[in-house]
Amino acid sequence: MFPRDIGSIERAKLDAILIRNWREIRTNLLNLDMDRPDSLCSWLGSAGYVPEAMLECPNALYYTPGDVERMAASNLGWRPKFVTDGIRRWLKMHRDVFAWLRRLNENQFREAIKAAHEYRTAQYETDQTRVNAILSEKPRTLLLKDPAKTFLETLGAPNLDASVLGLALRGTSESERLAAYLYWDKEGFPTVTARCDSPIEALCLSIHIDQNFSQRRAVNCARCGKWLDQIRGRDRFCSKECRNFYTTAERRKKIGLVKRAAQDWTTLPAQKKANRDRAEWIVSQVNKQTADEYALEVSWVRKMLGSSELKSQRTRAQNKPVPGAKTVTRRGRAAKRAERE
Repeated sequence: MFPRDIGSIERAKLDAILIRNWREIRTNLLNLDMDRPDSLCSWLGSAGYVPEAMLECPNALYYTPGDVERMAASNLGWRPKFVTDGIRRWLKMHRDVFAWLRRLNENQFREAIKAAHEYRTAQYETDQTRVNAILSEKPRTLLLKDPAKTFLETLGAPNLDASVLGLALRGTSESERLAAYLYWDKEGFPTVTARCDSPIEALCLSIHIDQNFSQRRAVNCARCGKWLDQIRGRDRFCSKECRNFYTTAERRKKIGLVKRAAQDWTTLPAQKKANRDRAEWIVSQVNKQTADEYALEVSWVRKMLGSSELKSQRTRAQNKPVPGAKTVTRRGRAAKRAERE
């Protein structure tokens, strides 16, 4: 809690920090670079975590004015020296689990929740069997299957932490239940508010909400590979820069394919060209070579064949100097003419 005597500027900064977009924070976690301490500090501060090593009185009920001043400066007071290896491992463990969950569709998500409940039951039975074997008068060697390994193999996620994944599917990655409040707002509509005890629980809850009640899905940017929330089915890029770069690069690839196919057309004998349309032949050749990856249209190819863009590329290729050939410039011609005169 914050003291009442803090300055208005610090209060305004902290109020702005407390208003969070959990979906944006979740996406930033999926794209978080664990090898950059400054990025870790920025994310931890944006999520609402406060470094205990920074606090003057960690066990106090209120933050001191000095704590508030440092928290309001930047990143809630996080600095690279506060980011330990344990924090880095903990973040990576949850990042990998959340990224895996966001790849699932609705049916896969529900089946994974069922598997998580079966894993909890199997783990409990295995632990009971081991305890009974230890307490028996004649302990025997037990050859029991590892429920965690079976659980991860069933889901096809061998590199994840089984405990975190199970809790994330059954609850919020840290617990299986949340306190919730049911009330009616001033318009008379019923409302349910869930109370999360930590930012990571809020992120996991946002995943359950999106997987069950919205069409949002997480996909990788078609250009840079970063994660983004796919609000619409055609969303493929994380930024305008990536979209423009990708569109330009793909256009240049298609123009290059058309250019090479047009050059191949010129080498065909007249018999094969007879009763054939050049643009249609180029489209069939390009689609055959690329396995319909680009799916060129005849109208677009005709437009490109007559465009200055393709002609300029063809002219540059024709005017390219031949290795070993002697080139004559305007200055060289003028010098020769003066010598003759």
